[in-house]
Formats: sequence, structure tokens, C-alpha cells
Amino acid sequence: MLRTTRAAFVTLASIGSVVLAQLPAAAQTQTWIRQFGSAGDEVCLAAAADGLGGVFTGGFVFGSLGGPSAGSSDAWLARHDGLGSQLWVRQLGTFSSESVASAAGDGSGGVYVCGNTGGSLGGTSAGQSDAWLARYDAAGAQLWVRQFGTTAVDAAHAAAPDGSGGVYLSGFTGGILGGPSAGARDAWLARYDAAGNRLWIRQLGTNSDDYAYGAALDGSGGVYVSGETRGSLGGPSAGEWDAWLARYDAAGNPQWTRQLGSSTDDFCRGAASDGSGGVTVGGTTQGSLGGPSAGSADVWLARYDGAGNQQMLEQYGGPGDERAWSVASDGAGGAYASGQSHGAFGGPLTGALEAWVGHFDGAGNTVWIAEVATSEFDYGYAVAPDGSGGVYAGGATDGDLGGASAGGRDAWLARYDSGCPAPATYCTAKTNSLGCTPAIGSAGLPSAGSGSGFVLSCLHVINNKPGLFLYTDGGRAAVPFAGGLRCIGAPVRRSIPLLSGGNPPPNDCSGVYAIDMNAFAVGALGGSPHPFLTVVGTVVDGQFWGRDNGFSPPDNATLSNGLEWTICP
Repeated sequence: MLRTTRAAFVTLASIGSVVLAQLPAAAQTQTWIRQFGSAGDEVCLAAAADGLGGVFTGGFVFGSLGGPSAGSSDAWLARHDGLGSQLWVRQLGTFSSESVASAAGDGSGGVYVCGNTGGSLGGTSAGQSDAWLARYDAAGAQLWVRQFGTTAVDAAHAAAPDGSGGVYLSGFTGGILGGPSAGARDAWLARYDAAGNRLWIRQLGTNSDDYAYGAALDGSGGVYVSGETRGSLGGPSAGEWDAWLARYDAAGNPQWTRQLGSSTDDFCRGAASDGSGGVTVGGTTQGSLGGPSAGSADVWLARYDGAGNQQMLEQYGGPGDERAWSVASDGAGGAYASGQSHGAFGGPLTGALEAWVGHFDGAGNTVWIAEVATSEFDYGYAVAPDGSGGVYAGGATDGDLGGASAGGRDAWLARYDSGCPAPATYCTAKTNSLGCTPAIGSAGLPSAGSGSGFVLSCLHVINNKPGLFLYTDGGRAAVPFAGGLRCIGAPVRRSIPLLSGGNPPPNDCSGVYAIDMNAFAVGALGGSPHPFLTVVGTVVDGQFWGRDNGFSPPDNATLSNGLEWTICP
């Protein structure tokens, strides 16, 4: 007999947003690649997960991609589902030049995009070039657009969700945008709410040139912002261009600034949360920043904790010229990055210039690097986690990369999985006393060391009833049990007590059992998890059990179908 107690129940509400966590990859497989464009040139510069397994992308176009061309170059925004099907594409512009430089999910299925415009895109032009920010819903409808700038050149280069439905932006200005000008060009950081109201803006710089190209949430409502400087912004200048990183709280108060560089040029083009309150930044160096120089330019990544202490600094490259243009979080302390290479970086050189996408763990070790290449010029500019342990990457190609060229330079988008088998359901669930059939499901990927991000759930169970998750490394089974089938082999092991929740009495089928097995595996939820849950390669089978007093003992139980998965790194 299975027994539960009233203590330490886990409900779906207590799991929260962890279902969207991303896990590290053991290997990579290109799931699909798509190429799209017009008779002109198209480039993909931005990517952001849509929260449903798909992706938003954006960039610029010199033709008609999602509508008639408005001017010189227009901005574009598209959404693809997880299978690579384009759901919609939008084009926006003025008589001048526009581009989407960055994208960030809005937390409600929509997206924020930002960039620069030489015209009047969301208001009257203030000067030579203005920054702009727009919000679109999941169906591609524009909710609002804002334009801001000075009489000089201004641009928005990075967007990051603020965790409250709004967005952080960063970029550069040649004028007075968020404070007095410190020099030639200054970096700036701003925060907007979901309705498009600016909450605050800050300007920072030296007596030389300073740019911001990255933004990432700090996990506490604040933000990290990063870029490059020719002056002394967070410490003494080491050479020509140095990388810099700063942290601001939710109200826009600076917390600290760090600067790093070699005796030559060091560029910082991306920032990504590490999932533990810290941040990973990366870019390109022409010197020896995180190790000896391998060629004319190398890729570098650095990781800092919330207090600004450097935890890791690594340099990667071949004998040619390797550059990183984008960095994104893998949700488990590591990072994805993408860029381009003139050498054999992710495989043998097949073209004049190749795109690449890579995965690096939190210690800076290379998990994998893949090239994306034709015999022509190929560029990698954008990267975003897919929400299931894999990654989306995008850029531009002069060849036939994911289909026939539409003309000129085309945009491309590819998806890489984690190399981990997808969890599979099997066996037959027992119909409960109300006539509902429980259904098991999962979100995320099982990881031996991430500590979160693999949520198992069971829908259509009776509300407010105790339950358990049963699991084993003994394989599948179909053994008669409690009027249904025990879908897992022996020995049977148990989770902590669960509670289905749902509507108040009377009984209905609104209950849901849920448990994050990654968190349970490392002891974060209590109980007595078996050590095999953290052994890479272990095949685990599981099934939900719950109380159903509509049946007489010993059959007074709910039994879901079974789920089988493999523990990944």
C-alpha cells in the first residue's frame, strides 16, 4: 500500500516558471535550418525565445520581406514555431534606414524589439539617427512603438526582459540622452514598462568613445549592461578598446563597473544571465585576454558573480580570425554564443567566411561548436535558447544554406537540439472515478547537475488529493495494480508527497500533480532521491499515483500512463 502524509506537499503553483528553464547540451544535432529573403539583402541580427518552443527573429531588409519596402533598409520581425514553420513576418520602416538590433520576450507570448532609425518611426526624428523600441503580441500585431534620441547619433543595441513585463534597453548616444555627455559617444541604459512608459534612463561614459551592446537580467530585478570603451570606465584602460560590464538595480542605481582588456582591441558584444545571480559576457579579442592568442582574432567569454568578482575568463580560436557577435544563457550556468570564422573553428573550412554556434559550460569548457557554412560568405549574428535545452541561431548567407537563395544576401535560422533523447510516454492510464483519464507530460530536459528545469506533470486528476511520483531504473512494465496498471518495473521508488490542487470542492478533474525532478534529484525538495537520478545516461521510468476515494480499497487510486527519460549532463 502507498501512503502519504500532509507534510511538505508540492503543488504546481509552487513550481512556478521553472518549466521554462534551459539545460546544458551533451552534444548537438541540427534539427532544421531555414533560409528566407527577397530579391534584395536580408540579415538576421536578433533572436528571442517565444516561450512556447518557437522563436522571434529580426534584422534588416533591402527588399520586400514582410510588406512593401518603405525606404533604404527596413526593419523586419518574424516568428517561427519549433518545427521551423514561419508563422508570420512583419516589415516596418521609413524613407530612411531602420534595423532590428535585439529582441526580448515580454513574458506574455509577445516580444520587444529595438534598433535605430534615420526617420520618424515611432515619433518625430530628433536628429541624425534615433533609438526605437516596439512591442508586438504573439500574433504579430504591433501594440506600440517609441522613438527617442538627441540631435546627434543614437541607437539601441540590446534588450532584456525586466522580469515584471517590462524591458531594459542599452545602446549609445552622441548627445545628452540620460545625463550630461562625458565624451565623444556614451553608453546608455533605460527601463520601460509594459505600456511603453519610460521609467528611467542613465548615461555613462568617459572622455572617449563608449558603447553598450549587451543587457541581461540579474535575477533580482536589476540588470547587467556591457559593451566596450576606449577610455577608463570601470578601471584603467589596458590598450585600445576594452570590454566593460556594469550592474544596475531596478531603480537605475549603479552597483559596480568592471573593465577588462589586453594591450590591443577587445570587444564585448553580448551578456547573458548565468541563472545564479551572475552573468556571462563575451566577444572578440585581438590580443591575449583569456589565454594565448590563437590567431588574428579570438573569441572570449567571462563569467562574473553578482558582486562583480570574475569567476571565469577563457579564450577560444584557431589560426584564422574568429569573432563572437551574440551570447545567450543556457539556463544552467553556461552560455551559447555565435559568430563567424575565417578558419577551421567548428569544423574544416568550407567557405570564405563561416558562421558558427557553440555551447560552453559555466567553467568555460567547450561543450560543442558547430559550423554553419556554404562555399560563399556566411555570418552568425543571433542566438537564443529554445526552452528545451537546445538553441536557435541566425544570421546571413550569400549562398544556399537552408534553401535556394532568394537573391543577394538572405537571412537564415537554424535549431540545434541538446543531443538528449526526448522523454517518451507509454502504457495506459487508469480512468478515474469521475471518468477522466490522467495524462503525464514533461517540460524541459533531465539534467544530472542543473538542479532545476525538468518538470513532470499529470493533468485531469481529481482536485485536492494527495499523490506521489513513482520512479525506477528497472525499466518499463505493465503489471496489474489498484485496478489499473503499474507502468514501471521494480524496484519502485517514491517522490516527496504531492497535492493535486485545483478547484475548491466538490470533486472535479481540475487537479494537477507536478514535480521538478531535477530539483528533487539533488535534494532541493527534500525526501530521499535515489543517486541514479544524477547519473548521466541512466534510463528512468516513472508514473504518477494519486488518491481516488471514488473507488473502494484497494483500488482507490489514480494511475497515470508512464514516462521514460534519460539523464543528461
